[in-house]
Amino acid sequence: MPHPRVNKWSRRIALLFGSAMMLAITAFTLGWCMVTPVVDDGSQTAESLRINDRNGRPLLRQVAIDDQWREPICLESMGPHLPLAVIAVEDERFLSHLGVDPFATTRAVFQNIRHAEVVSGASTLTMQVCKMLDPAPRTFRTKWVEAFRALKYQRKHHKDEVLELWLNIAPFGGNLRGARAASLHWFGVEPKDLHLAEAALLAGLPQSPERLRPDRYPEAARKRRNHVLDRMLIEKCIDDQTHAEALRRPIRIFRHQAATSVPDAVGFLAAHRRPRGGTTTIDSQLQHTLTSLIQEHHHRLPEGADVAAVIIETSTGSLRALVGSSDRNDPIDGWVNGAIAQRSPGSTLKPFLYGIAYDSERLGPESELPDRRISREGWSPNNYNQKFDGLVAANDALRRSLNIPAILLTEAIGVTKSVATLRKLGLTLPPDASARGGLALAVGGLEVSLLELTNAYATLARSGEYFPVRMFKDESNTNPTKVFCERTCGHLNHCLASWEHAPAGMDELPPRDRPWFMWKSGTSSGHRDAWALGHNGNYAIGIWVGRFDGQGDPAFVGREAAGPILGEAFTRLVAPSSPPPTPTPIQVNRPYHFDRMTLSDTGPRIIEPAQNLVIECQETYYQRIRGVGDHMHWFLNGERIELVTDHLRLHPGTHRLVLIDQSGQRDTRQIVVQRARNSAIR
Repeated sequence: MPHPRVNKWSRRIALLFGSAMMLAITAFTLGWCMVTPVVDDGSQTAESLRINDRNGRPLLRQVAIDDQWREPICLESMGPHLPLAVIAVEDERFLSHLGVDPFATTRAVFQNIRHAEVVSGASTLTMQVCKMLDPAPRTFRTKWVEAFRALKYQRKHHKDEVLELWLNIAPFGGNLRGARAASLHWFGVEPKDLHLAEAALLAGLPQSPERLRPDRYPEAARKRRNHVLDRMLIEKCIDDQTHAEALRRPIRIFRHQAATSVPDAVGFLAAHRRPRGGTTTIDSQLQHTLTSLIQEHHHRLPEGADVAAVIIETSTGSLRALVGSSDRNDPIDGWVNGAIAQRSPGSTLKPFLYGIAYDSERLGPESELPDRRISREGWSPNNYNQKFDGLVAANDALRRSLNIPAILLTEAIGVTKSVATLRKLGLTLPPDASARGGLALAVGGLEVSLLELTNAYATLARSGEYFPVRMFKDESNTNPTKVFCERTCGHLNHCLASWEHAPAGMDELPPRDRPWFMWKSGTSSGHRDAWALGHNGNYAIGIWVGRFDGQGDPAFVGREAAGPILGEAFTRLVAPSSPPPTPTPIQVNRPYHFDRMTLSDTGPRIIEPAQNLVIECQETYYQRIRGVGDHMHWFLNGERIELVTDHLRLHPGTHRLVLIDQSGQRDTRQIVVQRARNSAIR
């Protein structure tokens, strides 16, 4: 029979144990209900920007929004050593516990009670993940919250997910977050390529990232690495021989080359198009040689001139090289990307206007176009050489870049249809392009970008099929848009071939000694922009020369300023190609009639007043008017007038004066009469 005193103590122990259990259950229940789960808002895994060339070499690197380098990768890409090293040194029972290690927690409790402060946290990898996702000061309460959060987090996430997240957000010294950023920075290799000793060093860094930095404190880093290797041996992750070999391995930190120049504009353009980064289609070697070629030519250009260039692989539409400025180190202009700036294209749109006419079979290369003086609403355009040839064949007019035939052709086609075709070629034009450009569209009346215009020329190499430029390797070509037929492209390519006419500096070579490519130059009004663009079947290349502030210079002539760079680019930078076969003739149906569109030298002409006249008067102004022509009729503001004298009475306002002859040809003037302000008399 049990002794009564024994029964009494047994009941007391049972009561005490039961009370403790109830207290523990109550505390756990309250903690479970009160502690909110940790939330991963993505800020700790926000990837730093990485733009690569087609071979994986860096074009642009930028830190995340909080100035940290982060490059998250999946656990399978971490390699065999790093995950094992982290588990061995940080949480040896990681694979078996539920988020909190009860053995480590018990040990830590006694250690902390004995020292009356937190000296051991017993943090599991899951608890550390919760802490990194929601940092807080190191206190007893914080550890209590982290424990409950770890239990909740572990219920919803697999062990591999926890380990992968830890490896992607843990600090590794400086502003390095995550194993990949650390591996590339400290050792210059991907995590999967780390040696065991290197993986052990990285696994030890998060305990005290700044105190253990291998570049500043190599001895402290070595001791921590050896401790990690010892833990791996104890946990049987490695054998004795592997352990000994890793201990003997010296620590060699990767030496990064200092940046010697500003990143190319193409990197920033790619980052703008895809902020999350990616692998581009850029060929770094071609990019470098294109930049060098531009530098060779830059010295012959006027002071302050800039150059932009684009190279596109025509078959895929892949952007292979892009130079936005000839001097990236210029503190102002060096940061302007001239390849995407909107500038007046001069005559570089003319091939596409002729292409519209060829495609409609209303004009052929041998068709004759008028080349004589014309006037449209007071605008009297001229050819670049200030001469007129009367009648000229279409292919000759295009090759010589005559303005009058191109303007008349645009008028015959229709400005609206011309603008629609240019949009099909990928050119970004304003909504009111038809009204804004008008007939001046043929001579650069609308602004375009070099990148888009170069791709339009690539369309001529693809037998008239357009698709957008590809900047990233994982982009797929959309369904192409058929803009021109193959025969039309063949005639344009044949007419503008380098064998028929060549850029400055190449014209002294015999035609068959020149590399074959088709090309067209352009010069904007006021000599603000010089262009040269073309393709050789495999590559389309575009060159722009000018000043970013828009200041003109007589030297900015397309053939002379941009042409030599284009010619050398086709000669030195890209592989030569065979010329295409001679296209079949175009059978012209319903040819355009230009007789009524032209204004001969004997047509009506207003001598006085001058164009765009602005005068001031108090109430009424008497303007002298004179004109020449046969059977002339004067109109003022849309109403016919009979002149009694050679002066016209005008009141303040804007007036439109038109002189028309019996054939309907006309000349126009605009007169602005402003009311004069009364002077103050003192």
